[in-house]
Amino acid sequence: MKKIMKLRKEWKVLCAVIFAVFAFSGYVIYANASTEVNMTLNTKSITVGQNMDSVGALYISDITGTDDNRLDPDPALNHVPNPNNITWKTSDSNIVSFTDGGGSETTNGTHPVIHGGFAGTAKLTATYVSKQYGDNGAIVSEEAITSVYADVTVPLSVQMDNVKSLYQVGDIINITANTCETNRLFVSSLNDGSGTLGNDGVVELVSSTANSVQLRVCGGGYTKITVRTVDGDGISNLSKSFEIRAEVLFDTSRSNSAGHKIMTLASGEKYMVLDRTDFADFTYEEVPSNVKIPETSGVTYRSADTSICGVKYGNVIGVRAGFSTVTAGLCSVDQLGNEVWTSRDNVTIVVPFKKMGKDVSNMNVGDTLQLSTSADPTTVTWSTSNNTVAQVDPSTGLVTAVGAGKTTIYAVREQDELYTKYGQECQLKYELTVIDAFGLSLDKANVNIGESFDLEALVTNDVTKYPVEFKVENQAGPTGVVPTGNIVTIKQDGKVLTVTGAASGTVKITATQNINGVVKSASCIVYVTTPVGDISINPSSLQLNRGEQDTVQVLFNPSGPTNDNVLWYTSNPEVATVEGDSYTATIKGVSGGSATISVISEDGLKIATCDVYVREPVTGVVLNETTVHSSMAVGQYQLKATVLPDGDGVNRNVTWSSSDESVCTVDTNGLVKFIKPGYATIICKTEDNAFMATCNFFISIPVENITLDYTDEIMRVGDTLRITAAVTPIEASDKTVVWESSNTNVCVVDSTGFVQAVGVGSCTILCKSYDGNATAMCNIYVKQPVTSVVLNVNDITVRKGQVFWLNATCLPENADNKICTWTSRDESVCTVENDGKVTAVGAGTTSIIVTNTDSGLTAFCVVTVTQPVTGITLNSDYQLLWVGAKYAIIPNIEPYDAENKKVTYLSSDPSVATVDENGIVTAVSGGTCIIEVTTEECSLTAACTIDVKEYVSSITLSETDKFMNIGASGTLVASVQTSTATNKAIVWSSSDDSVCSVDGDGNIYANSVGNAVITATAADGSGVSASCLVRVVNPVSSIWIEPDTVRMLVGDSQRVYAHIEPEDATVQDVTWVSSNEAVATVDESGEIFALGTGKCKVTAISADGNAIQGSCWVYVTPVINISSLKINSKEIYMLNGKSRQLSVRVRPANNTDSYSWYSTDTGIVVVDNDGVITTVGPGEAEVVVESDNAGVSSSCIVHSLAISKSYITLEQYDQFWLDVIGTSDNVIWRSSNPRVCTITQSGAITARKAGTTTVTAVVDNKTLTCTVKVTNFR
Repeated sequence: MKKIMKLRKEWKVLCAVIFAVFAFSGYVIYANASTEVNMTLNTKSITVGQNMDSVGALYISDITGTDDNRLDPDPALNHVPNPNNITWKTSDSNIVSFTDGGGSETTNGTHPVIHGGFAGTAKLTATYVSKQYGDNGAIVSEEAITSVYADVTVPLSVQMDNVKSLYQVGDIINITANTCETNRLFVSSLNDGSGTLGNDGVVELVSSTANSVQLRVCGGGYTKITVRTVDGDGISNLSKSFEIRAEVLFDTSRSNSAGHKIMTLASGEKYMVLDRTDFADFTYEEVPSNVKIPETSGVTYRSADTSICGVKYGNVIGVRAGFSTVTAGLCSVDQLGNEVWTSRDNVTIVVPFKKMGKDVSNMNVGDTLQLSTSADPTTVTWSTSNNTVAQVDPSTGLVTAVGAGKTTIYAVREQDELYTKYGQECQLKYELTVIDAFGLSLDKANVNIGESFDLEALVTNDVTKYPVEFKVENQAGPTGVVPTGNIVTIKQDGKVLTVTGAASGTVKITATQNINGVVKSASCIVYVTTPVGDISINPSSLQLNRGEQDTVQVLFNPSGPTNDNVLWYTSNPEVATVEGDSYTATIKGVSGGSATISVISEDGLKIATCDVYVREPVTGVVLNETTVHSSMAVGQYQLKATVLPDGDGVNRNVTWSSSDESVCTVDTNGLVKFIKPGYATIICKTEDNAFMATCNFFISIPVENITLDYTDEIMRVGDTLRITAAVTPIEASDKTVVWESSNTNVCVVDSTGFVQAVGVGSCTILCKSYDGNATAMCNIYVKQPVTSVVLNVNDITVRKGQVFWLNATCLPENADNKICTWTSRDESVCTVENDGKVTAVGAGTTSIIVTNTDSGLTAFCVVTVTQPVTGITLNSDYQLLWVGAKYAIIPNIEPYDAENKKVTYLSSDPSVATVDENGIVTAVSGGTCIIEVTTEECSLTAACTIDVKEYVSSITLSETDKFMNIGASGTLVASVQTSTATNKAIVWSSSDDSVCSVDGDGNIYANSVGNAVITATAADGSGVSASCLVRVVNPVSSIWIEPDTVRMLVGDSQRVYAHIEPEDATVQDVTWVSSNEAVATVDESGEIFALGTGKCKVTAISADGNAIQGSCWVYVTPVINISSLKINSKEIYMLNGKSRQLSVRVRPANNTDSYSWYSTDTGIVVVDNDGVITTVGPGEAEVVVESDNAGVSSSCIVHSLAISKSYITLEQYDQFWLDVIGTSDNVIWRSSNPRVCTITQSGAITARKAGTTTVTAVVDNKTLTCTVKVTNFR
């Protein structure tokens, strides 16, 4: 028996060896095997709401391949990829996390539960990890095999407060969003994509956080603000846009760069006058407003009259004298093409009446000069004060010089609102001097020494025939003495003399020209000045004590300039002040520091400087240390001295010394160097006032080395150890040592080096000299025993033949010896191997025991082994049922003694038939499905096919009332319910085949005019049917509307008519519709009612089902009455029998009103419908223009001028009074020959001498004449 037992033991050893070989071979096979897994996602991207969980939206829809590391208790699952090995990870857990992972960054499985966090897109990565397990069931290696990716987006949610249709400058806008620190809120605008909004001009960024921005409206205009996540560029659900419209206002508080400001009239009207500088062209200048960047602000600028001024990006330019309204605002165009203003402001731009062209004041006889103004030339009348000097064309302004002398040229325009309302000039004056003989271009001049100018003789005679001569005469100076040297040098070229300054003084230059003995002359006084070439200050630098003062001198080069005025200036008046004149200056020190004194010459702006340093007295000195204890090993120490007081101008120089240089020395910077151990005092003394401060140094010999008697030890918890330290050198000043433990949870040490082990682990005992210069260490390791053994499973039920592993854990984790042995109490039920592998060999219950070899501690697992199910059959595999019927499925489990006979029932299509937990099947709707029965144990299955029959429940036709044209065909579609009905066939019929017939597929044919009913009947005998009324008609072919265009005012109505072709169409009715009932509506008779401005289309649609259409366009305009009428002239003078066109300015320009003209006295003036007036008799009358609807009017006084007599005969010395009919004043009377007769300004004629002359009366540049014949006195 013992031999047999011994043999069995040997066989056990042999089996163990064989098993080890096979296990090693399996490991080698695994190592060489290839794992390949493929995964497929159901989608590549999804969207999840914030704070919402998404279940089943994203999952692994398919996983294939092999995982050679998977060894499963179920052999069928060996090497099949394990879904639990799929690991999901999010790229940003702030955006997306996993609810089934506890809100973490990772989770496992095929169907993760995704939680939406903050806005943004996170990339989810699903990775299949192949895991290799060791003998004890622990994971020994992991390898990522494959990964798939999907993007998950949490949409951006944005809230904006203070939402307005129109903002004002200064408004604050707060925007918040569901963003976070890792994906911040980013803001940009239509004009600025940088994220700072520094260049937008309408809004500016006040502040921002990860999930909010605060904006301020900073200027008028339009912009679009876009907020998005950092990763949301171009992604619609990660960005939101808001339109910002800010009120546009002209600014009356500031001037533009040209110095022009918007003014306000008493009426509240705003206006701005452009540049009034004569002879200066108009240039673009800003109209001040709250618009910061006009080019990009979306503001529309309009000038009501571009012939007066133009406007571009908020800048205006004058064109002609007058005034025009400039509008700035936010304008858009609606669908009807009408302008819609969200905000606008108006300002009147006043273009002044001023002189233009070149400024000319001198002319020679015979010269011509074209004068021009800023006004329309047709509105300007020109005249001269002296036509013997110069004549001017009254309509063109062309001046001709005719004689020597001076004259004034007048340019006059009408006194309209430019004059009466805006205070601008209506008359310009040009002062001209005409030379007819001789003159100089200058009568006096100033020139610096070394500089030159040209003096030209203005002559009318040929200088080659009559040369010009120049003479220079020195003039007396301030002392009355005439200088003898050259004050100027001259160079003549024909009639031009170049004069150069040579010395300071005054000369008179006389030019003469001898013409046939007649000498003409003119002179010019020239003042020559000495310029300032350079200046300097003596001295160029200066030192002062606080409170002291000193004097400096100004030096000119060259000396004695004509203008020696200078200006003194200090760069820092808190340090030094200065007062001076053209020669000296007094500088006073105010406080310590530096300042620069500057002097600037008035002539030439030359500059010189003097550097001033003001000193502050020293009040004391302190050191950074007063006592220092150190060792020779340190070697040196840096002292720092602080000289008092603080501030500029203090002499901070100090000297250093040592009381004992054999102990330590000190350099000029306060660096103390150690020489030998001992005591010494370092002394610091100020250079100014000799203040002192000291520091005492105590220098010792350091410890250089420490030796311990233990350096590396192993202990158990509770052990003690005494460590002794030896210190060198022996003569060290302080041999005291300090003990420390690196880990007091493992070991503690007292001040004598006594060590106690208090916990498991490693630590270092550190010994350090008190002076800190030497250290020594002892490394100690404290062991940890096993305190308990824990199994991963304490109770398990398995099937016979199943293999599984138990894992034992020895605690604590840091225990030194964790080796365990395994045993089974009943090996007929289960066997166990040394690696914890358990095999179920028979039905029953036993315990598997694990024992720690070091401590003898044990743990056990109770194992129950059961008999498995091997098969399943059903009482039927096919059954026919009608809807509503029931049937019971009975399963048969094999073997009959199987412990677990529980099954589950499942219908492949519950919409056809359902099954409950007891196997009762209920027929629901027509169709076929399979009932599958599965055992709870081993998941064995059996199936029964269920075939359900069902009647038709209802029929619905695609149309129930239909028009058809004669000869046409169509199709009716029948929808049969329920969709699961067994027989869905349809039988079609017609109530009158002669009108409309139908075939078996529902195709219908219109045969003749009339009505017929088409019926669809179910063919399964259920009697269900549906019908459609078909009306066969002669169709409408076309419709046209009369009239085809209608123009109406708001509130009007007009009827239009629809004409149908052909005339024998069966249905003559039409339906009327309007494309925009806000503009116009139309009733059933075609009557159109205008409701609002705009355009729309009115359409007539045939009622015969063909939807033939005819349309007309309706244009509705608002009733706009005339609000203002103004004739271009308030008062005019005309000769009798003349005609003139009057023009009228109408406001608003887009009115729908009309106006008419009339005269208050048609015996004097008549006017036609176009405003053309004709004087028909002398006198005064008003011409009036009046609006037809609003009653607004404007008038003009017309003076029809006629002289009382056009021919008279008088005897010598007779008197006669002439009169101008049509005016009572402003008449200028003249006689062409005062020798024949004279006339006073009151029109009184006195005959003087026999003869004939012409008397003229001039009224407003209109001339009337009377021929006067004087006979000799009889």
